[in-house]
Amino acid sequence: MPKWLETIILSPWFVLAAFAVGIAGILATLVTYWKGKTTRDLSYATNSKCLLDHRENPDTKLVVTYEGRNISTFTLTRLVIWNRGTEPLRKSDVTSANPIVLRISDGEILEARMIKTSSETNGFSMNREDTSTYSIGFDYIDPHEGAVAEVRHTASSGEKLQVLGK
Repeated sequence: MPKWLETIILSPWFVLAAFAVGIAGILATLVTYWKGKTTRDLSYATNSKCLLDHRENPDTKLVVTYEGRNISTFTLTRLVIWNRGTEPLRKSDVTSANPIVLRISDGEILEARMIKTSSETNGFSMNREDTSTYSIGFDYIDPHEGAVAEVRHTASSGEKLQVLGK
């Protein structure tokens, strides 16, 4: 090996530069892995507003009815559902043993309906299963697409609503 090449290779600056290139290569590999990783991630968020709660003011003269019966609590919740992953979610990704449902733990769901979707072709739907449960269906959801549902219920807050299933 020529003397000038040996001098360069044994130089502390060369060793430091080689070390930095090695670390940069490892970091580039990790970033490429994380960016290229495919995921399907159905996410949701809620925002609720309690419009009527007679439990806080039981002496009120205000009477509110729904389908002919008095209700003492009424809350309006906006439910946003979206695919936070990097791959489309398909109807076939949801198991029939654990379907996606909207369930309320304390109260009754009076009505629930989709009010906005990223794309009509997503095929979002909501169907009443019983007074506390609605099933949520879709044909597919591309990454960063979703829908907004309006849920009218008798719980005092949206914290009582849960989206369950896989």
